[in-house]
Amino acid sequence: MSSRQCERGAPHIPDAAGGPHRAPRRSATRAFSGRLGGATAQALLLVSLATTVAAQAPDSAHPATSVAPSADSVRKEDVFDLARRIFHIPPDTTKHDESSIAERGNLSLLPSLSASPTVGFKVGATIKLTKRYGDSATTNVSDVSSQVFFTTLKQFGLTAYGSVFTKDNKWNIRGDWRYLNTSQPTYGLGSIVPSDSSTAMKFQYLRLAEALYRNVGSEILLGGGYNFSMYFGIDDQDAKDGRVTPFLAYNGGHTVTQTISSGPTFALLHDSRDNPLNAARGLYAHVEAGASPTWLGSTSTWESFLSDLRYYFRPGGWDRGILALWQMNWLTFGNPPYMELPATAWDRAGRMARGYGEGRIRGASLVYGEAEYRVTLTRNGLWGVVGFASLTSVSSTPRSPLNAPDPAFGAGLRIKLSKRTNTNITLDYALGREGSSGFFFGSAEAF
Repeated sequence: MSSRQCERGAPHIPDAAGGPHRAPRRSATRAFSGRLGGATAQALLLVSLATTVAAQAPDSAHPATSVAPSADSVRKEDVFDLARRIFHIPPDTTKHDESSIAERGNLSLLPSLSASPTVGFKVGATIKLTKRYGDSATTNVSDVSSQVFFTTLKQFGLTAYGSVFTKDNKWNIRGDWRYLNTSQPTYGLGSIVPSDSSTAMKFQYLRLAEALYRNVGSEILLGGGYNFSMYFGIDDQDAKDGRVTPFLAYNGGHTVTQTISSGPTFALLHDSRDNPLNAARGLYAHVEAGASPTWLGSTSTWESFLSDLRYYFRPGGWDRGILALWQMNWLTFGNPPYMELPATAWDRAGRMARGYGEGRIRGASLVYGEAEYRVTLTRNGLWGVVGFASLTSVSSTPRSPLNAPDPAFGAGLRIKLSKRTNTNITLDYALGREGSSGFFFGSAEAF
């Protein structure tokens, strides 16, 4: 998992427009169509259409294997080969193929560093394990990672994520565990606003989510799981001075210090990517519906819907260029707690909408699209660059349509971390609106 730097400028809290509105209960279909109405939503959803059409290309039918072989016969290199050259150590002549990855796996440890007015100086470490538990033609790569970090503003985080495929992709086990003792600026609900309209919040966050999927044929897995999410020790700092903050307004003027969401999830998964850490081809599709009823311990009754589509291919067949497309719909219904509402950089990997910090843009529903072009600069695969652009659109209230999208764009440098798993050290810089920007450092691509 990558370290994400928040934008320049102080944190932001929602405005009264995202206040204590409580929409009447209605069907998910009706709510979905209402929020996606308008030309803006249609434009954003074109990315989803493009992804679906592209998925019909023969390239997506390839089984999950290693990165496509290149006609280039130059020996591939990574940072370890570079270190050997610098320190005059004999080169590694071991042949690294898929069977060695399946038998031994690949373990990496990387520092995570960033700095911003929001977190101060952030330092941590990420450990990542990739392994294949079956034949490369029929079994996807499994990926498990964990990160710990500290900041000079006395913030702390410990996270663990995993997606493990058993032999022949018969089962897939997914986990998402997080503990954060942190602070986050919040700016209200709706499109981005100036940074000086933010309000400060401190809170602790515990998330325990597990899911199990079963292969039902045609590379489709169906399954379900359970999500438990708790925000506690919430300190709406600016409300102490008598200010009606967006968080206070959303909760009807009541002071809220803890919320719990607890309930089942039901999902569909398709993953034909050749490498989950740095895909060169394939399609990833994940659709999930969740419910958090009060009778299971939730603070309020609400539901969610998430669709996550990603497609990768090589335009023109050039083996050193990859176009990656990402489209996400993240909707909520009922009365979700404020901190459970969709927000930038609040996706599982925290990499959505580079250029905007965590919670910089928040709404009752969110529609997102991104395109990234990746180029390998050197024949040995050691150096590369990327360029990317995204659009984020949210609704200000549960019943309102999507607002005009907020764009972001950026570029980054890639250094091959491991030629065995084709993973990179990533260093990106991105710009958004209202002076928002950020540096992003990690050991896997954003998507």
